[in-house]
Amino acid sequence: MTSVRAGIAASLVLCLLALASCGGDGESTATEPPGDTRAVSTAPSAAVVVAANRNCARMLRDVTQVGREAAQTNYETARELTTKGFAEPGMRLIKDLAGRQRALQDDTDSPAFEAYVASFDPIVVLGEQWLQAQRKLDFERADRLQELLTNLGAEQQVLAERAGLARCSVDFLNAMVRSSTP
Repeated sequence: MTSVRAGIAASLVLCLLALASCGGDGESTATEPPGDTRAVSTAPSAAVVVAANRNCARMLRDVTQVGREAAQTNYETARELTTKGFAEPGMRLIKDLAGRQRALQDDTDSPAFEAYVASFDPIVVLGEQWLQAQRKLDFERADRLQELLTNLGAEQQVLAERAGLARCSVDFLNAMVRSSTP
C-alpha cells in the first residue's frame, strides 16, 4: 500500500476506533460526552485494572493484525480499503472489546470504569452509521460522523486514563494504520 493510500485511509477511518451507544439516530446525542468526565475519579480494583488492560493489549494486537492484513490485500479503491480493510474488522474488534470490558463492570463499583465502559456505546452506534454513510457514498454525513467519532475516541482515551487503564488510553486506529504502512 502506498503512503498516499494509507493517508487517505487514515483520514477516512479516523472515526472508527475512536474507538460507545446512544439511542435514536446517534448524531444529536453523541455530541455530549458520556457523563461528566471531570467528576469521575474513583478507580476500579486492581484485579479489574489488570483484566481491562489485558483486554486492551489484546485489542492492540488484533488491530495491528488487521492493519497488516489490509496492507497485504489489494483493494481497488481507498473507500474499499477504508470500509472493508479497516472499518468492518475494526467494528468487530471494538464490539468485542466493549463486551469484554462490560463483563468486568460487575466486579467493580467504580464510576470511572463505568464511564469508560459507557463510552463504547455511542462509538459503536456512530461507527455503524459511518459505515452506512460510506457505503451509500454520503460523504458529507460520513464526515460529520467522523468528527463526532474522533471526539468520542479522544474522550474515551481520557476516561480510560482516569480509570487507571494505561493500556486502554490508546489510539487504536492510529495503531492499525501504522501497522498497515511499511
